[in-house]
Amino acid sequence: MNKLQTRLRKTMRGDVKFGELLSKHTSFRIGGPADFWVEPMDIEDLSGLLLFLRQEQLPWMIFGNGTNLLVKDGGFRGVVVNLVNFRTVNVKDDCVTAGAGSSLPEILDRATVFELKGFEFTAGIPGTIGGAVVANAGGRSGEIGDIVRGVRVLNSGMNVETVSAKEMNFTYRNCSLPDEVIIIEVEIGLRKGKKENIIGRRNEILEYRRLRQPLDFLSAGCIFKNPDGQSAGELIEKAGLLGERIGGAEISAKHANFIINKSRASAEDVCTLIKMVEGEVFARLGIKLEREVKIVGD
Repeated sequence: MNKLQTRLRKTMRGDVKFGELLSKHTSFRIGGPADFWVEPMDIEDLSGLLLFLRQEQLPWMIFGNGTNLLVKDGGFRGVVVNLVNFRTVNVKDDCVTAGAGSSLPEILDRATVFELKGFEFTAGIPGTIGGAVVANAGGRSGEIGDIVRGVRVLNSGMNVETVSAKEMNFTYRNCSLPDEVIIIEVEIGLRKGKKENIIGRRNEILEYRRLRQPLDFLSAGCIFKNPDGQSAGELIEKAGLLGERIGGAEISAKHANFIINKSRASAEDVCTLIKMVEGEVFARLGIKLEREVKIVGD
């Protein structure tokens, strides 16, 4: 163990791993190793880590459930911070307060138990609430920005502050939180409902996704954002790219905005296919697609 690894272990109370394969943690099951994988125990641990990273001038990124993410085959040269220990979910009246590392399915389960409606649109989305807020995740039935009341963040000054939903300026698949702040907790406003109706709506949305999305294959979700008033999947299909394959990566025949890991795909396979889609859609239809999936690493 080198000196940097030793100092990092002494800084952290949470788990620390070296050379952790990120393919173990992404929904694509693709990605090389991270130099460091850390799981802070709490806010104090996270603050100490950020101070260490600043002093050592190490690159870092927050890593949720590894959805909507493609890690390159060379991995990530720096520190991957996973907030798995920030998963407390509390309910009071019509409000759910969830740690940033809480998964959308577990929040939906809790809301269902307490007969709170308004979160059903997340059914089938596997990400964490922290990542969902940053990307204003959602679908045809709603977006996270519609129900967030506010967030608690750790800012660049290592202070915890509250940011209201209004200050976050939610737009399609985006919000205006600065990159240097870390969401640690999210407050969600829901409404009272009947459990049987909530479960029914949840099942409807899951069935819709099952019929229209390639859930039987590994993927990172939608690769591209929908252009104004248009469907990225339909545009890709119009460009004649349905089923196109490079290496182990394939454009899904079920939903063209999904690239699936059909057979041990590499990140290079997926990146090449993404670039081909961008080029062909622009050449044939004159539309420039914007990526929804985040690509990181070397």
